[in-house]
Amino acid sequence: MTYLTESAEWAEGVRQFETSDPVEGGPDGVDNIPLKQLTNRTVYLKAAVEKTQSDLTNATRAATENVQGTAKAATQAQVDAGADDATFVTPKKLGAWSKPATETVAGLSKVSTQAIVDAGTDDTTFVTPKKLAAWAKQATETVFGLAKVATQTQTNAGTDDATFVTPKKLRAGFAIQLGVTGYLAFPTWLGGLILQWGVLSDQSWVANTFRTISFPLSFPTSVFQHVATMSNSAGSTGYVNTNGVSNSQFQVLVSYSGACTVRWIAVGY
Repeated sequence: MTYLTESAEWAEGVRQFETSDPVEGGPDGVDNIPLKQLTNRTVYLKAAVEKTQSDLTNATRAATENVQGTAKAATQAQVDAGADDATFVTPKKLGAWSKPATETVAGLSKVSTQAIVDAGTDDTTFVTPKKLAAWAKQATETVFGLAKVATQTQTNAGTDDATFVTPKKLRAGFAIQLGVTGYLAFPTWLGGLILQWGVLSDQSWVANTFRTISFPLSFPTSVFQHVATMSNSAGSTGYVNTNGVSNSQFQVLVSYSGACTVRWIAVGY
């Protein structure tokens, strides 16, 4: 037995059997034409009913961010609490909820006009990036405004008058050790000059023999000068010579043999 081929089509009419129609079966036979038309109408109506049922199901399920459906109107208490995510807000309840925004209260606020931004006195509106950019101006001695942080190169050069110097860059290169032996390193923007000093108290010296002394701080670049003096309790006279060795050491020669005190100072950068 073979079944009719069904199609979801709505025929505008159903053919009737005529007295002159022959008895003829098969897919396209005259006797099957009215049956096919009625069958197709039934399939068409079934599809329409199923779609209606699907639409009705969609219409009665809860709406979410991703699903179309139905939802109830929120109560004023739900709107004020701001915690419910399954109801919708009406304009009336939104209007009753809205309140001005402050530093401590979340609420609504208007966009500032350019005049309000420029005046800088209003505290109830908010500033947009466009108006902030239009307000921004270079800071000077007489005008409040914006400025960039100076680079170390700009700080050292000392010629730029449109940037500001941070404490870190102002102190860059500065170092100090206070004591009988010590040093003072000026910041890089002052040239990085370094002064160092020291005392060798009551030490025994061999006449005309160099002794190597280490600086408390190595000079990063060069030693300009080092000088020394001597004294002793006996009041003997003599002279002192110095000789450069490196950026971290120098030599001292005393013409006197015996105990004496040598004081020295060195300059470099």
